Amino acid sequence: MVVVVVVVVVVVMVVVVVVVVVVVVVVVVMMVVVVEVMVVVRLYEVGVDENADVGVAIVSVSATDEDDGANAKLRYQITAGNAGGVFDVEPEVGTIFVAQPLDYERQKRYKLLVLASDGRWEDYAAVVVSVVNRNDEAPVFSMSEYYGSVTEELDGSPVFVLQVNKISEGSGGNSPSEHLVMRNGSFFVNSKRLSLLKVTATDPDKDADQGAIRYSIHGQGAESHFVINDITGEMYAQRTMNREERAVWRFVVMATDEEGEGLTGFTDVIISIWDINDSAPTFPCAPDACLSSVAENSPPGSFVAEMTAVDLDDAAVGQNAILTYRIAENSRTAAGADIFAMDPSTGTISVAAAGGLDREAAERHLLVAEARDGGGMVGTATATVLVTDINDHVPRFTEDRCGGRVSEGSEPDAAVLELRAVDPDAGAYGRLAFSVVAGDAEERFQVVGHRTEQAATLRLKKKLDYEAPGEQRFNLTVKVEDSEFSSLIHCLVLVEDINDNAPAFTPDHHLLPALSEDIAVGTSVLQVLAGDAGLGHQQRGSVQRPRRSSTLLYVVDRDSAAHGGPFSLRVPPPYATQFHLQDHGNGSATLTALRSFDRERQREVRLPVIVSDSGRPPMTATSTLSITIGDQNDNAHQAGEKDVYVHSRKAKA
Repeated sequence: MVVVVVVVVVVVMVVVVVVVVVVVVVVVVMMVVVVEVMVVVRLYEVGVDENADVGVAIVSVSATDEDDGANAKLRYQITAGNAGGVFDVEPEVGTIFVAQPLDYERQKRYKLLVLASDGRWEDYAAVVVSVVNRNDEAPVFSMSEYYGSVTEELDGSPVFVLQVNKISEGSGGNSPSEHLVMRNGSFFVNSKRLSLLKVTATDPDKDADQGAIRYSIHGQGAESHFVINDITGEMYAQRTMNREERAVWRFVVMATDEEGEGLTGFTDVIISIWDINDSAPTFPCAPDACLSSVAENSPPGSFVAEMTAVDLDDAAVGQNAILTYRIAENSRTAAGADIFAMDPSTGTISVAAAGGLDREAAERHLLVAEARDGGGMVGTATATVLVTDINDHVPRFTEDRCGGRVSEGSEPDAAVLELRAVDPDAGAYGRLAFSVVAGDAEERFQVVGHRTEQAATLRLKKKLDYEAPGEQRFNLTVKVEDSEFSSLIHCLVLVEDINDNAPAFTPDHHLLPALSEDIAVGTSVLQVLAGDAGLGHQQRGSVQRPRRSSTLLYVVDRDSAAHGGPFSLRVPPPYATQFHLQDHGNGSATLTALRSFDRERQREVRLPVIVSDSGRPPMTATSTLSITIGDQNDNAHQAGEKDVYVHSRKAKA
């Protein structure tokens, strides 16, 4: 037992001796290190801007080594505190520099432990790096887009812009289910209270003064129509809005920190104008272009016109732009029925009354169309409906019969008579053509129409001859026609005679009984009588001896009686010394001998007699009267002889 205790004691003493030796060795070693490598400054403190560029040196640490040569060559490294590796150190010179971008908002302070070593001995120094905050974060808005609304034509200024939910493009700020009302000074949409439109931005910089953010508005209408409170971000309408002029406004709102001198953030603000019923419906065609046409006799229901009105109010808001149509002033038939009807929903005008459209009675109708919106505002326009023609009338002559006269001396193309017809249709349906369809087999007449009038002229096509058979009168049938219908008229044309035929003796040479050669001067030789011998329209005259009724010759005139007798007779002046023909002016004349005759000197007298008719101008003819001078025994016999030869011929059996 004693032996064991002694052994334990001996072991304990040995251990104590070993520990003492180790402690002594450590102390000696430490004394040697302090001597060999010693950091000059134990603690470094430095500040650096968070926006310092990578590679910028921030501080240099240094240590001393009393050895010489290679034993005194030191190397430096960061052993702790370098979160994210944002710093690094030049290993041979101990210069610490920025290795990664700094961010004050992520980490404000770094405590680096830097080691200096000669390869055997080492020492440490602490480097505290404070990151200096800089304004490197622009303000950020709470929303990328803000939506607001202002009711148009609100009185007073400024007017708060109300914040609304996101709107669809072009809706004008109103959806069919949204109804804006105001109660107790507050606005409600579908019973939800609207707040004022207020844009809000925050500055992400750490320890930034959020109250230093200033707001500004930019875009068309900024400052003139809308303004923003630069401190609170509340928006106002600067003047009265008109949704019909512009329904949506877009702006860019800027938020700038450092009281407007720092960095700037952006957001979009879209403001819609709430509609009120302030626009009356209008017809785009008014005032002069509301024109349409419809054919006459169109049945009920026939389309006439589309009279669509426009209401600039928002159709999505209540009944502001819901239109109903009617005809405020209509045309009526003789029975008082409306001729036209208008669809109350579409504005389509159609024919309402059967048989109400007759172009010949009224070729145009003026209708007053009315459009009324749900708020009671009314717009009107005058529509002109032209009634187009159809061929529903037969052309007719203005007279039941017609007649005319034409002189046989008229030249071709001479006018005979005027024809007039009536066709109430218009245009091509009222354009008439005239023609002779009967009574003119030889085509002596033609009808020349007047294109601009419903009239024509019957004209000669060939010359006429009154004395020709069948040419004293013509019974013509004339037709007038349009493109579908026609009618007839009977025209009597009388041909008027002219004095175009001279009277003529038949025969033109007559031998009268012998006239005594010893007739006394002044003795009537014969009497000429002229008159109608009953041969149609030819006029005849007779030549008679005094107190004897035997007809010796006839005077014939082919013209009518108006251009025939009574005839006048005379002898040419060269014979006036031998005979005198006394014209009695009643178709008779007396021929008187103005001298005696000697048959032995003149056996026969050839006396020309000139006869003239009663036409104007008169026409003449000449006939020769052969008057034999009768012998009287007024000469004694004288001796004489005469040879007479007689020839005899014997006929053969």
